[in-house]
Amino acid sequence: MRSSDAGAPAGVPALGVRLGGLGPGGRERLHYPDLLLLMADGRRIAIELELTSKGRGRREQILGGYAAEVTIDAVLYLAPTLPLARAIQASAARMAIDRLVKVQMISLPSRDPGGRDRRGVERRRQRVPGAEVSR
Repeated sequence: MRSSDAGAPAGVPALGVRLGGLGPGGRERLHYPDLLLLMADGRRIAIELELTSKGRGRREQILGGYAAEVTIDAVLYLAPTLPLARAIQASAARMAIDRLVKVQMISLPSRDPGGRDRRGVERRRQRVPGAEVSR
């Protein structure tokens, strides 16, 4: 998305949402969702996989960007824990954008310390010839 925005002609809506101010190199500060669905009818739905809390200030800055971006029709947050889901919902309610923001709990597969996923399948690191690192 960043690459697409960098090469987009003037007038084409950005895929990232504006956060206000300037970032490194004097560029406009943008936030990019983890996934952006561009629906056939023109609607745009941002998907955020929120595995850890960003903290209230940062989370509400991003939510504010979504609220101000008229090209975003909905934001779906996927959260693996109830406290994280509740924090996102509370921020959206505080900002009066809970109609725009939806939160869905998700269950992630767990791995045991032996490197197996919950189905018992061993996960192996893939070795790439010539990619060894020396110390």
